[in-house]
Order: sequence, then C-alpha cells, then structure tokens
Amino acid sequence: MSKKDLMRKLSFVGNVFRAGNSFKHMFLEVLPECKVIEHKFPDEHERYKIFGFGGKFDVTKNELWSTYEECISFRFTNDNGNLICYVSIYNRYERSLFGGHGSNKRIDIVLKVPSKFISNLSDSIENRFDGYMNDRYDEYLMEQREQWKKTKANQLLNPEPIGNH
Repeated sequence: MSKKDLMRKLSFVGNVFRAGNSFKHMFLEVLPECKVIEHKFPDEHERYKIFGFGGKFDVTKNELWSTYEECISFRFTNDNGNLICYVSIYNRYERSLFGGHGSNKRIDIVLKVPSKFISNLSDSIENRFDGYMNDRYDEYLMEQREQWKKTKANQLLNPEPIGNH
C-alpha cells in the first residue's frame, strides 16, 4: 500500500492508536526526524525531574520516554497531509493505581512525523479502514431495507386491481 493511500485511509478513519514498548522503540528510531509542535507537562515538577531547573526541553532525552509498557500511548492523525502523532506518557511508579493504566500524566507531546513512518501503521490503518467500510456498508443496507419496507408497504396497502396484470 502506498504512503498516499495510507494517508487517505487515515483521513477517513480519523486516527489510529498504538501503544507498548515494542512500538515505542520503533517510534524512537524516527524521533530525531520529528518536529515538536507542542509539549505540555501537566505538573512542572515532572519537567524538573527530567530536565533540571531551567533545563531545555529535549524530546530525545531517554528519561522522558522511560516508562512501563502500558503507560504510553500514541495517536496518529492526518492533518492536511502531515502525519501527526499525539503522545501521552504517564509515570511508571503510578501504573497499578488505575487497573494497569498509568496515572499522573508526565507529559503530552504533539509531533509532526516523517511520512515514511506511516508504513509502520499500515496494519492499524487497514483494520480501522475495514471497520469504517463495514459501517458504511451497514448504513447502505439499512437505507436499502427502509426503502424496501416503504415499497412493500405501499404494494400491500395499495394493491393493483385484479385483471390489470
């Protein structure tokens, strides 16, 4: 599947989510090529723990990405032809408080990701697109069903006189 087709499909489905350490490691390989659009520490104390007092934000710093597998999520969208990634990282020491998910959000990061990375999302995009198409087909069938019911009701309630066949 071409990058262009994957980006178009991503537009239709809205977004795809990925998580886990194996995906994180794959993402970190392309991280130096990403452009930081925005980053937000909900608690400035988290910033100080990683970068020190007055330290400059560095998206490639290992301590920023160090967490348990279930404490990081990636959401990808197509924004006017750009592959955008929304990353949320939670603190590892809080991981068991909410049923295995992280709590105490460490940071939210928005990144523009090189378009070549979309090939790593092809399975997720294809699965979401298949679901999207199934939903559109179900809508089509419902429209057809409603039309058939109207036609059939009209035929039953307004039958043609016998002998006019």
